[in-house]
Amino acid sequence: MKKVKKVCLHAVLGLLIGMGVLFCGDVRHIVAYDKDKVIVSGDYEYVVLDDGTAELVEFHGTGMDKYYVKVPTEIDGFKVSVIGEHLYAGSVGPWTVEIPEGITILGEGCFGSSSSLYSINVASTVNVINKYAFAGCS
Repeated sequence: MKKVKKVCLHAVLGLLIGMGVLFCGDVRHIVAYDKDKVIVSGDYEYVVLDDGTAELVEFHGTGMDKYYVKVPTEIDGFKVSVIGEHLYAGSVGPWTVEIPEGITILGEGCFGSSSSLYSINVASTVNVINKYAFAGCS
């Protein structure tokens, strides 16, 4: 297993800002989704976007390792491209987060108000980080 480097959250965000990756706009979802089209799979609920990828919209947390969260790259055969709004908000750690290749958008407040966020590893494919994605984290 690849060792996850310890990275200060502030340093990561500073780097992303410096690289021009951070976008603090109001992009909520690439495509608005119909609540009737939400699919439940294990600990997640998701919707299939127009481009055939998935947006994770709910996380129920029963399968979350207390110390490590790896956002799935695929769910039910669909590549995951969007971490939806408030998906992991309010999670309690200490924990490390790995956002893998293929994820392109971090939704508004997706990790907001999470306590004891120890480190985060963000893939180079992430090109939009919406406002409040990490607001209130400690």
